[in-house]
Amino acid sequence: MQGDVAGVRITPPVLEFYDTEPNNIFQATINVKNIDKSSKNIRYYGPKSDAFKIKVKNPEKPVAPGLCVQAVVEYEPEVKSVIKDRLIITVDGEVVEVPIIAYPSQAALEIDSVVNFGNVVATSRIISREIPISNHGSEAGEFIIQYTGNKHLSAIPNTGHVAPNTAQIIKIECVTKEPGPIDETFSVILDGVEKELKIKGNIVKRSLELLSIQGETPLDCVKFGSTYYGTDKTEYAILYNNGPEVVNFVAIMDEEAVAQELGVDLSQTTAAALAVNTEGGNSKGSTNILTSLITAIPNQGILRPYEKIPIFFRFSPRWYSSKQGWKSQVTPPPRKDFALFLKLQIIGSNTGFTKLEGQQNGGGFAEIALTGTALPVLLDISPAPVFDFGECLVGEHADVLFTLKNDSNILPVLYQFKKIAHFSAQPPNARIILTPIRITLTSEYQKSHNPNGQIALLSRNYATSQSGYLDTDS
Repeated sequence: MQGDVAGVRITPPVLEFYDTEPNNIFQATINVKNIDKSSKNIRYYGPKSDAFKIKVKNPEKPVAPGLCVQAVVEYEPEVKSVIKDRLIITVDGEVVEVPIIAYPSQAALEIDSVVNFGNVVATSRIISREIPISNHGSEAGEFIIQYTGNKHLSAIPNTGHVAPNTAQIIKIECVTKEPGPIDETFSVILDGVEKELKIKGNIVKRSLELLSIQGETPLDCVKFGSTYYGTDKTEYAILYNNGPEVVNFVAIMDEEAVAQELGVDLSQTTAAALAVNTEGGNSKGSTNILTSLITAIPNQGILRPYEKIPIFFRFSPRWYSSKQGWKSQVTPPPRKDFALFLKLQIIGSNTGFTKLEGQQNGGGFAEIALTGTALPVLLDISPAPVFDFGECLVGEHADVLFTLKNDSNILPVLYQFKKIAHFSAQPPNARIILTPIRITLTSEYQKSHNPNGQIALLSRNYATSQSGYLDTDS
């Protein structure tokens, strides 16, 4: 650092002595350079204190431009204390004072003023931040950290010594138990000097939330409605990590939830439903297991802080006929209503996988109710599923008229006749209510025909679910 004044440059502009000890001699050099265009008369005059002495040869003649006059200041303290004085320099009679400060050997402790935990989740864990106490001095220094607040905060260690030119790491610990802002003050005494250490942060509740697509409002139930056995119906929502930390989640079916219904026909009276269960209503078949009946996609994954992802719920009812009994006695599967509960659980949450009392789950999981109804395809072929075209001359055609009727009063059915040589259907595809259909045999050469005509039945917006067969004889 340089000081330009009165046409000269003084280097350094302040004389400082560090880490001084009594009965020792310390020296510092000072230069005064003429930076003017003309010669200058430059002279030094010593400090007032007897502890300082100046060694210099003042020039008898003016100093030419570009030249300098050097002096040495000696300091010999008798006691350990801070001493201040000044050195006088005259430039062509103009007086310039240069401050002199002598510092004894001592500790110089330093600590940051703020520790910020930021946003953390209330998981009752102990989190910590590290902060150094640095000693830039030449002697060891002592520190004391005190806290008298009521938050779950502590400093480790809270007392100690710091060696010269080293640093002591202090760990500030916080128990993330109670949600709310953190704005506390630690009292830090550094070698007798008191300072404040501010502790800041915000403890927030962690929660995994399911939101609706419309308006992103909280969603507690997904209603699939009715669908046919053998088909899939899909609904979707938004999974939201409402927290500042990355979470891992997994979807699990809650098989012990209260109020769930597993394949009960809710359209029946209570007495009728009980009668079916008493008589072994499922002896003629069964639905698929819960893990394949309801599927969440994705069923596990990672969510970044405050991330939203789409999640799909698929309802896939299947009916498996009993392997026991006579084929002639096979009947359509029964209507079954389902009300199930699915949990999207945060892996590693302090609530674990245990069942919680009340509605307070600590944000460790999101629970969604899923309702749906499985229906059989009830199709009536009239007058009969077997048609006899009789004899048909080559080049001529024969027609048979029959009717398809959808006996379900809940869901529509679409049909489509698959192509068979020599046969055609009008209309080849349509929505079944009470639909008359004409099958035509066109004979191009002499032959006996006995094919099976396949009808593909499709519920609305879904792929082929079940097939029915028409036997045709000619």
